[in-house]
Amino acid sequence: MMKLKQFLALLLVIISIGIYAQLPIPTYVGSQKFSAIGSGASGIPTINFTIPSGVTNKNRIMVITMSGERHNTSGKNFFVNSYPDDFSNAINTWDTYVNGIKAVFANGYHYNIITFTTTPTILQNWKAVAYYYMIPDSVTGTVPITFARLALPQTDNDEMSFIVSVYENVKGFQYLTPPFIPDVSASVTAVTAPSGRTAAEIMYMVNGGTTQETDLSLSAGWILDQANKVTNITTSAPSVSSSEHDGIAHVVGHRNGITGNPNVTISRSETGSVYASNAAFHALIPLASPGISGNVYNDADGPANINGTLTNAGGTYVNVINSNNNLVYSAAVSPGGAFTIPTGYVEEGSAYRLELSENTGVIGAAAPLKVLPTNWGIVGENQTGVSPFVNDGANDGIINLTVAATSITGLRFGITNKPKFNCNTSMYLSQGFPSTTLYRVNTSTNPVTYDPIGVASGIQYNAIGINPVDGYMYGMIIGSNQVIRIYADGTYSNLGAVSGLPASNYWSGEIDEEGNYYLISEFALYKINLTTLTSIKRTLSIGLQNNDSAFNPINGLLYTVRTNGSGSLVSVDPSTGTVTEIGPAASPLIIFGALMASSTGQIYAVANNGEGLYQFNITTGERVRISNAIGSGNNDGAHCVGAPITFEADLYVSKTDIKNNYQPGTTNTYTIVAGSNGPFGVMGATVSDPLPAGIPAANVSYSAVASAGATTNANRGNK
Repeated sequence: MMKLKQFLALLLVIISIGIYAQLPIPTYVGSQKFSAIGSGASGIPTINFTIPSGVTNKNRIMVITMSGERHNTSGKNFFVNSYPDDFSNAINTWDTYVNGIKAVFANGYHYNIITFTTTPTILQNWKAVAYYYMIPDSVTGTVPITFARLALPQTDNDEMSFIVSVYENVKGFQYLTPPFIPDVSASVTAVTAPSGRTAAEIMYMVNGGTTQETDLSLSAGWILDQANKVTNITTSAPSVSSSEHDGIAHVVGHRNGITGNPNVTISRSETGSVYASNAAFHALIPLASPGISGNVYNDADGPANINGTLTNAGGTYVNVINSNNNLVYSAAVSPGGAFTIPTGYVEEGSAYRLELSENTGVIGAAAPLKVLPTNWGIVGENQTGVSPFVNDGANDGIINLTVAATSITGLRFGITNKPKFNCNTSMYLSQGFPSTTLYRVNTSTNPVTYDPIGVASGIQYNAIGINPVDGYMYGMIIGSNQVIRIYADGTYSNLGAVSGLPASNYWSGEIDEEGNYYLISEFALYKINLTTLTSIKRTLSIGLQNNDSAFNPINGLLYTVRTNGSGSLVSVDPSTGTVTEIGPAASPLIIFGALMASSTGQIYAVANNGEGLYQFNITTGERVRISNAIGSGNNDGAHCVGAPITFEADLYVSKTDIKNNYQPGTTNTYTIVAGSNGPFGVMGATVSDPLPAGIPAANVSYSAVASAGATTNANRGNK
């Protein structure tokens, strides 16, 4: 039992570390050193630098430092060949290029002494410089480092040392004054940390060198990048400092975790005086991690201006999601509608999406599903924080932003309590291009009429169906794999992409009595879970070109009408993908873009060409025109499969023999009239008039006449 408790405690620690892992800080990746001695081209290093691989490989910086010494006997042996022969200690430098791109000069140190009292005249130069180059993410492998205007050395006593270091997760590189000399402890004022960062997250770097061939070391706490000792025993050239005709030394190191002012001592292994030496501090600054804040509004006046009454819709979160679709932070929206993402979670320069949802999740894990509480829908979003608070136009409950160096405030989500369609007898039609409008089919008159619901959506959607589980309508944005939830006022929310569903034009959609959403796409049937936004694909036994489908809750089959070939009615088994041809062939071919099913198993369809509203016989495939309809090439229908579809009719039946008295043993004629006072006719109505007991069937004959627009199947067993 104790072992179990210990394991659980360890597990909790591991989880906590995962949840509260900090953003990356400036980190040393790797370095190389290069050197050269002597006169001419041999005295200039050839640098082909292999960029080391880090952990993040993001926001990398290459720091190039040089220490060099030159002598001459003519009063001329400068490092830069484009400057006049002055003997000042001005920091004249060359241009350094990395992979053909000019690096940034950070700082330099130059010191020379000329002795005119000797013959020949003696000049001795010491120079130290630093450059930096922000490495693009795309640059890897070995890159050349070249130098423009760097003059060739003239004597055998000349030396140069280059140390190239790479660090990652760096925002900027800053030189800190003053420079100092080895053997002396030096300190500088600490750099102010960017927003959301601490002083300890700043990395400090030091580089130094001396004209003595010695070992250089750094004081405790500093980590060595490279130490380069350039050996040169040539004594053919004179030197101002006769005590050290040898080579030079060069060192670079770094340190993290400094909370106060940084200080360092660079120490020599050798003693004695030197001609020249110097060192310098630099700061490698982390990217900022600002806070983010905003509000959620119950926006009842529409998407144009995101405002209203502050709310959290009973319990919502603003989830911050990175480019890898992982949750970075989940901020609970307060009852007063406010949310805050504190500092330390997002990083300057990175892109994130903020999603409003009733779901939260585990930081570092995959983003939770974006869905609002029941009856709530998205109105829009605004991130300017400037009145009027213009909607970004997406209406998807998502704010996409790239983080800057300062805090982000004033973000706005607009939501509203949205009405449902629920499960009733109503039929709906969506039409229009490039903006779809939703209509309610009005069956109070014949021909039927079509009442618009709200205004045009601003997008093109299709494959609509009503979910009897939650009472909302769902559809697909054309040319995508994104599902929208449509509300009874005609507005919608974008729920996002369906996992496993290719982006395409989906025209044929339906929802069964259990809330499963079906899409038919020629050779495939997709079954979509509207809660998890995941899909299951089934291959159809026969390829179908169709524009809509309807689910029959009586037999569990989907029905659709071919838009090519026979143009006939077919059924699809959603559990197997089996396609069954019902027939008959249609002539001329009619395209039905909107199909709807009743809870009683009847299938109705609206023709795209405006020919009307039809009812199908699911056994024979025959169709009967019921009413007119609006013609449209972007036509789709929806009806809740848990409710019947009804057309109002006033039926009547009359029977008369036109006699006042009946004489036994004589023949009598009865006339039975069945009809409807409208506004719609009735399909499948049965009129029964059984014979009285004692009258043989052989004594009875009849005839049936159907009036215009009616049919009959009257027979002896049914009269």
